[in-house]
Amino acid sequence: MGMPACGKSTLGNKLAKKLNFNFFDLDDFIETKEKKSVFAIFDELGENYFRNIETIYLKEIISENQQAVISLGGGTACFNNNMDIINANGISIYFEAPVKLLSDRIATAKQIRPMFKGLNKDEILQKLNDLINNRKSFYELATFKVNILEIDMELIINQIKTHYSSVEN
Repeated sequence: MGMPACGKSTLGNKLAKKLNFNFFDLDDFIETKEKKSVFAIFDELGENYFRNIETIYLKEIISENQQAVISLGGGTACFNNNMDIINANGISIYFEAPVKLLSDRIATAKQIRPMFKGLNKDEILQKLNDLINNRKSFYELATFKVNILEIDMELIINQIKTHYSSVEN
């Protein structure tokens, strides 16, 4: 979990490969199931509808996959007691990143993220600051926090294995 553009999907996919687990991007899963983009769902049906199906599909992935890495949408952790669901069923990792780095990534990305459409660089930075202020308390409930500037995939894997062995004992 983490803010938009922190690398959740990229890092999650790498982690899944190293652990030999299935990988799911929750937003992609929702788009496949709903046959609409996340942007279209928000636009046509509203955020409440999206947040409700997001929780339904999160539970579906969890119930059908014992060994999986799930890349969450940036807001997933903040709604419908999803953090309780996530932490009760596995290990959660918060990928933390400097807001300026996220802003630069969003501003220079080839694909415009709907949440930031039409915003200039300063407005993107302000929106990100507002988002992190609203979401950080949820992200802080994660089992592990990893700064993406100091990421060490082997260390993360060792922490996961250590966590699992201590839970089993």
